Amino acid sequence: MHRLKNRIKWILQRILGFQGYLLVFSFFKIITFRWDRAEGEAFRHFLTLLPGKGILIDAGANIGIMTVLAARRFPQVVIHAFEPLPPNFQALSRIVDLFRLKNVVLHPAGLGASEQQVQMRLPIVDGIRQQGISHVLDGREVDHSGSDYNVRLETIDQHFHECGGRVVGLKVDVEDYERFVFEGARKVLQRDHPWIYAELWESDNREACFRLLEPLGYTAWVWSRAEKKLVVFNHADSNALYFFFNPQLVCEGALPSSSSFRASPLSSWNLKFLFPLFSPGIPVVIFLLIGPYAIRN
Repeated sequence: MHRLKNRIKWILQRILGFQGYLLVFSFFKIITFRWDRAEGEAFRHFLTLLPGKGILIDAGANIGIMTVLAARRFPQVVIHAFEPLPPNFQALSRIVDLFRLKNVVLHPAGLGASEQQVQMRLPIVDGIRQQGISHVLDGREVDHSGSDYNVRLETIDQHFHECGGRVVGLKVDVEDYERFVFEGARKVLQRDHPWIYAELWESDNREACFRLLEPLGYTAWVWSRAEKKLVVFNHADSNALYFFFNPQLVCEGALPSSSSFRASPLSSWNLKFLFPLFSPGIPVVIFLLIGPYAIRN
């Protein structure tokens, strides 16, 4: 299945061009996200924790998949989507326009600990551009070659500390650069105590995030698919990837349980069983539907 998916990616990138492919892939992921049994379920639960008004920051918006899902669920929430890599930002802009979202503010910049210029890489693996693992080149060893870009980093405090609105949520997926995003958000985190959803690999970066957030009143939780609720993170769990940080100072004892979360009726067991049988053909269907738009634009 993995080889087949990569083959489809390779074909679509050559038929549509990279920008056309990104648009088709983003649309594909948006309409199939409910069947994502790992991140899909976790992120949908994160959305149930947020109030219906305020500011949601999407740090590492990539090609707009979660931006669109959040904006469509919360029309009264202003989504600030930050994406520094030019190809990704162009696709993000197009998908927001395609869905006619009026509550999304786009920022062609990344987020970090300070305002600066950094270099980012868009990896190329087996001839396939992998926009989902684009990352800052900060001296760490990297496994793949690719296209490098000079991009601008800003800070959350710079944008939102004196903005007048309340930040109610922060989604962070910046490929092992999360601690720097949190360092640049201390004032906002102390003032607003937003819920945080972050993808954290098992690395020094994860431990640095814990050390930074704990003094601000945050506890690390993970979504238990078996129990359908958040559970306190066990540091012996090497498989944990999608983290929730609970703002204890304002939500002590108020964690939702399984009774507050219900999966979409369309994700019932029979559809989840059948979906992998048809998923390889879905990109082709989407190509037929919006491929001409992708190529033309």
